Amino acid sequence: MMRIISLCFLMCFGVAGCANSGGLEKAPREIEIVQLYASSICSGQAQSSGVILIEEPQAYALLEQSLAGRFLNDAGRRLPVVDFNQDIVLVLTMGQQISSGYTLELSHEPIHFRGDTLLLSVLWREPASEMMTAQILTSPCLVLQLGRGLYRKIKVIDQDGHVRGLVGEL
Repeated sequence: MMRIISLCFLMCFGVAGCANSGGLEKAPREIEIVQLYASSICSGQAQSSGVILIEEPQAYALLEQSLAGRFLNDAGRRLPVVDFNQDIVLVLTMGQQISSGYTLELSHEPIHFRGDTLLLSVLWREPASEMMTAQILTSPCLVLQLGRGLYRKIKVIDQDGHVRGLVGEL
């Protein structure tokens, strides 16, 4: 049974622990991952970090409306069309930040598996404490399209092994 998680519901996790690298498996088959959108200012997104799972077109349309309020429509751009029979969409958010210098990116080898869990590796970048940054509210996000697969959970892990979000029982 597919669960639909609306954009208003966000599973928020801070630093939940370190990932154990033992038992990692490469993808048994290629799971395509496509970056649909990335920005340091994602209007309408959550105050805290987390992962939002989108499994159906209506929720994707709401996401596009949320992002379009500030940036997508200004440039005449739209999010790419997604076939939800074959793909899902993940929205990764860093939450609201008080300065510039925060970014989210995919790592070079973003997908591994541990049992029925897809481990998604990201680069979670924060400015150094001594770095001078613009004092502006930001809310970095990364919108990804993932092929459906034989995984039941998705765990987002940063470059330091910290769990940044979890989506369970797809």
